[in-house]
Amino acid sequence: MAKVDRTKIELECDVYEKKKSVCVDGKWGSIDEEDNIVVACKHDFVGPFSEGLAWVEQDGKIGWVNDRDQMVIPPFFDYGSNFHDGRAHVIVDNKHGFIDPQGEWVIKPVYEDARRFEGGIAEVEHPDGRVLSIDVNGHVVERKE
Repeated sequence: MAKVDRTKIELECDVYEKKKSVCVDGKWGSIDEEDNIVVACKHDFVGPFSEGLAWVEQDGKIGWVNDRDQMVIPPFFDYGSNFHDGRAHVIVDNKHGFIDPQGEWVIKPVYEDARRFEGGIAEVEHPDGRVLSIDVNGHVVERKE
């Protein structure tokens, strides 16, 4: 595995899942605790690893890579978060939804707003203005007025 030249690191982020995002020559990648490059510094930004994947920004779109520098979910989304409870919050055309680690829609982008999953529950704002609590499959589990 290639190591990063620490003298070329311009910025670095906190460690998550034993990896951290670093910026070299204006491009972002990720390294492990021994400075081995796990994601090449070729992206506009690389977020923290969460559940084995890190979101990356390329040309204004968000996708996800694994720790072998493989793009497992191509950049398509306008926004994407870390994975929590096996789901990532994403935005496409100003609508919020959730995908699984394979990039498949689990909860289609129909909501006006959404929060990440915690303990298997996320809050979403329905187009009619109601705030709902949903489970990881999109089923309403509690209504909030």
